[in-house]
Amino acid sequence: MKTDLEILKEKFIKIRDADKPHPSVQEKKKHTGNAGNTLEELLGIKENNKKEADFGDWEVKSSKGKFALTLLTRKPSSDYDDSYMLEQWGEPDDIYPDKKKLSTSLYHHRWSTVYKKHKMKIEVNYIEEKVYVIRADLNEKITDKNVYWTFEDIEKYINKLNNILLVNVTEEEIKGKKHFHFTDAIFYSGFKGSKAFLDLLKEGKIRYENRMDVDGPDSKHPGQSHNHGGAFRFSRKKDLEKLYNVKEIIPKKDD
Repeated sequence: MKTDLEILKEKFIKIRDADKPHPSVQEKKKHTGNAGNTLEELLGIKENNKKEADFGDWEVKSSKGKFALTLLTRKPSSDYDDSYMLEQWGEPDDIYPDKKKLSTSLYHHRWSTVYKKHKMKIEVNYIEEKVYVIRADLNEKITDKNVYWTFEDIEKYINKLNNILLVNVTEEEIKGKKHFHFTDAIFYSGFKGSKAFLDLLKEGKIRYENRMDVDGPDSKHPGQSHNHGGAFRFSRKKDLEKLYNVKEIIPKKDD
């Protein structure tokens, strides 16, 4: 019997070697048409927001160029959650000022200035076993430390990252519609565990982002609040290898 890894390799190579680029699934479903949705459909993965990995014990991710790579989206463990952060620290939307937006990139090792009103950062606290979102005034006097994730919660959700297939993708438009080329991939295995994740968070290799905005006038739901999910992300996708002991590269078709 073939392993999940063997099956996934075969499926990816077939996708990579296709004669034509793959049309976005946005034509068939109510998606934004991103590459990840299209790749998952081609691999036969059903949409899910489960704690488990996408394909057997493999989590599948796609990446364009040098963009940041999302590892994990997870609401805070504390009673103070995304809605609290939006209400307390959000800014009125430019087009729909009755709705708020909150967009941040927060690190452990330095403060980030948010909307010229707040200084914010995350704190990895090994003693309390929590990751805090800290808000301070512009003089760096801490005024809010209510939002946090417990290490226990992070570990529950990070287990889905035991193995990762990272697929590189390019995009082109054909007759006004998005199409994707899934060019090459890296299979990462031998996950080093939550301690490695937390250490990289503390080093600033991983950051936390709030991603709450308001859908624009040309969207399907203009003026509607949209939470894309708070995310722990690698600033440089190359750093992903620091979480794993083994990597196997599937090169581009002509390499």
